[in-house]
Amino acid sequence: MPLGLDLRGGVYFLLQVDMQGAVQKKLTSLATDIRGQLRDKGIRHQGIERAGDAITIRFGSTSEADTARSTLAGPQAELEWLIEKVADGAKLVGRFKASALKEVQENAVKQNIITLNKRVNELAVKEPVIQQQGSERIVVQLPGVQDTARAKDIIGRTATLESRLADPVASTIA
Repeated sequence: MPLGLDLRGGVYFLLQVDMQGAVQKKLTSLATDIRGQLRDKGIRHQGIERAGDAITIRFGSTSEADTARSTLAGPQAELEWLIEKVADGAKLVGRFKASALKEVQENAVKQNIITLNKRVNELAVKEPVIQQQGSERIVVQLPGVQDTARAKDIIGRTATLESRLADPVASTIA
């Protein structure tokens, strides 16, 4: 039977996942995808903005916004699209559906747990405990670890890895 923190000593961390940051990162990625989809279909717009928890696309007319909405409804199924009339045309506003928002948040927690597992392996800890607590917290227990500062440094590192599809036409022209 393994000895826990109470009998062996060690380090206990309670971490909270930045859900708002995960949602914002997903919206930024979707905005880039949307820009490409509209360009591929030849649908002209007057700009795409990410404001708060929504993506807003400006158009000169309601018919253009409606065409874009029908184009984006399939590939961007996680967003709910609404057309709003404005003084100089129309804007198409996309917001996450509740199920899609929940999935983004669950994936953020899962990804953080995977990352923490990899980092804890660097410490060579026997029988670490890394588990979700509630909807946005993660508990990390490292029995036997005496160097708290090193453990905090390894676990607390910030790392961001993003991959983007490069435009093959632009790279061959230069």
